[in-house]
Amino acid sequence: MKLKQKSIPYLFLIPIFVSVALFRYVPTFMAIFRSFFYWDGRNISKFIGFSNYIDLINDGVFIKSLKNILVFSGVRLVFIILFSFVAAELIYNLNSKKWSYRWKVLFVAPMVVPWTVTLLIWQFIYSPQVGMLNNLLNSFGLDFLTQAWLGNSSTALISVAMVQFPFVATIQFLIIVSGLQNIPEAVKESAILDGATTIRRIISIDIPILKPQLILASLLTLINSFQRFAIFQVLTKGGPGNATQVPGYYLYQNAFNYGRFGYASAIGVILMLMLLAISYFNIRNMNSEL
Repeated sequence: MKLKQKSIPYLFLIPIFVSVALFRYVPTFMAIFRSFFYWDGRNISKFIGFSNYIDLINDGVFIKSLKNILVFSGVRLVFIILFSFVAAELIYNLNSKKWSYRWKVLFVAPMVVPWTVTLLIWQFIYSPQVGMLNNLLNSFGLDFLTQAWLGNSSTALISVAMVQFPFVATIQFLIIVSGLQNIPEAVKESAILDGATTIRRIISIDIPILKPQLILASLLTLINSFQRFAIFQVLTKGGPGNATQVPGYYLYQNAFNYGRFGYASAIGVILMLMLLAISYFNIRNMNSEL
């Protein structure tokens, strides 16, 4: 009877395991398998071994896309973690719990806006003719800085990376806030009694205690950045001149524009391996801190 009761929770997990297997693992293994074939999306007609991967190594556009995604992910990692941490600390150090709650709601509220709507808003902000950014620069007498932010190869990638600025309406902000709220009040009071300034307390107490949360937030930022697709499709379509081409969008182009599904599968496999490597090192570091 006891054995039967203990097995009940596992029975409820079976549908979840089946769903994950069908919609996650099966497509992943199918993509790996088909990356070794010439596949036009309908028939797998010819086994070509590692030819798709060899072609990728010699593909200048793909190499360019890897460089772009590293820059894009690096910029977003720095700004998202920095701004989320600063915003979380400011809210955490408010004396009024009521205002602390209001600010958290205010920061998190934009998360309910559909991602496509957010991108269209930023497309308007960057518009060279009527965009808010150029108009703002003009109003401050900085008209010499105005330009087509998404149409200039030297500014397009950074402009796309800055979408969502100031990066507080994010899950990373919530992770850091929850971590700060779990710091024992006695630790904070002890630091105050010892005469520690706010900056000193943040450096000596908050950051070391928050290290697991910061690692988790960084991992989620990198995974999210590497998997970004819609942001490039809506804003730049990989242009101008592949200046914003990234593996995710290049995968889409090869599969649905050029009918090279086997080649696209190989891109997906390489992207997956990169994310697995990043996840492994981040999770290992996070576990060492727990």
